[in-house]
Amino acid sequence: MADSLGTISDNVELLSNLPAMNPGAELLQAIHRLERAVDGLETGLGAHLSALDANNIARLINRDVTDHNAPLEPLFAVLTNEPIADFPRTGVILKGLRDVQVISILRQLGQSVNGSLAEKRKRLRIAIGATKILDEILDE
Repeated sequence: MADSLGTISDNVELLSNLPAMNPGAELLQAIHRLERAVDGLETGLGAHLSALDANNIARLINRDVTDHNAPLEPLFAVLTNEPIADFPRTGVILKGLRDVQVISILRQLGQSVNGSLAEKRKRLRIAIGATKILDEILDE
């Protein structure tokens, strides 16, 4: 009899591992997965908003640049809020960017990469806000 009670006790303990017998644990796991997903969204959204804010300020600074050799304020990648790699430091450098470089910067800014190189450069100069100095050097 004692052996039978021990076997029953062991089997009852195993029942707690069955999903149908423990819906609360499944719900708790789902809640934890949802919390992690929301945390990831908050982190990504925070980086995106910070980059947009910094980029707006950089555009305001860049729009007042009138010398094509003057430094441009760099922008940040909208997904990571990291400074854009190989950002053109001047209008002259912008003019010399190859297609692959222009595409990389546009993608980091969340901009379209369609069109000719001239169209992409125009989109880039608008995206960085440096429209006063770049018309003359880009349209040469």
